[in-house]
Amino acid sequence: MNTIYTDDNEDYPAYSVEDDYSEVIQLTEFNDPINSSSRFPGTIAEYKEIDHIQVNKKHEATARTFVSNIAKFVIELDDDKLAEDHKAYLETVAELEISSLTDMLYLVDINKQMISNIVDRINATMVEDYAILASYNSFVNQHVKLIRELSNTYKNIPSVLKRMKTDVITDQVLTGGNDNKNIITSEFGDHQFNSQKQLLKTILENHKVESDLV
Repeated sequence: MNTIYTDDNEDYPAYSVEDDYSEVIQLTEFNDPINSSSRFPGTIAEYKEIDHIQVNKKHEATARTFVSNIAKFVIELDDDKLAEDHKAYLETVAELEISSLTDMLYLVDINKQMISNIVDRINATMVEDYAILASYNSFVNQHVKLIRELSNTYKNIPSVLKRMKTDVITDQVLTGGNDNKNIITSEFGDHQFNSQKQLLKTILENHKVESDLV
């Protein structure tokens, strides 16, 4: 039985609680992913937590082992040519390389976990979400660049340490030792030099004296 609502003071169109709403536009139905025919029934579309602290610790240990082995080999090879302070300098350079490699390993790992989260969310919802697909493509493109940068980073570490060792050995030869053992004439050190290193050393010393006088 239909119930009719009226007002004694005003004339309102009467209507029934059982009126026909067949012409009302129906909203898009939301399908609960738990009850859907998803490949992963019962999966809730949410992101997994990424423990970035543990990720960083794990990759710092990996980077330290890798770089330390390279540094040990480079430093100990003909180490009799290195002064102690120069060995310490190379060890500092190695620490910087450890930090750089750790960062690259960390970024690659985090980026990969983010991609996995996006894939899990797409699998759970099984909907055509253009925003999340765009995010997926962005993370994948970034991942390719990170892998390339990571590869360059660990490949360049031996070259960096070797180049630094060559620099410090050259510096030792330039600033230390007895460079006058091959003196040819009494004008040695004034107008005559046995090598470009001796010439450069004299120029630097003269420049320092002139600076002190000013």
